[in-house]
Amino acid sequence: MWKSCCRGRHKFFFWLLLRDRLNTRNILRRKRRALEDYHCAFCSANTEETLFHLFFECSFSQWCWRFLNVRWNFNLMDMDMLIQARRDFNSKIFREVVIIATWAIWTHRNEKQLFRDEFSHLLHRAKPTLKLELQTWLSSFH
Repeated sequence: MWKSCCRGRHKFFFWLLLRDRLNTRNILRRKRRALEDYHCAFCSANTEETLFHLFFECSFSQWCWRFLNVRWNFNLMDMDMLIQARRDFNSKIFREVVIIATWAIWTHRNEKQLFRDEFSHLLHRAKPTLKLELQTWLSSFH
């Protein structure tokens, strides 16, 4: 992860994600932070927002992974799931795609929380942002 070509803030964010240190709503509940709601901001599944739900189970994040052609096998343990997805993706930039995609999901989740955007508007904005992040990263190689 640290050898990634992503920006430092993206790598640090991903490091926090891997250690379950992001302030997802279930973590905020554990820290006794009073929120109006502890459910996922993206989906209507009425599910508590956990790290795994937000980045893998939620319909919004699943859309992002499908858009990027990253397939996760939830029948495998965490590390095996990552290894299998990398093998299936079959590209040297897999690590960077995952780091940038999780960053995009997290920032859009925060926007939704702060601005209470409608899901459909958010979904349309996520695609160009994700594309821009990837293009910026790829242009650093030219």
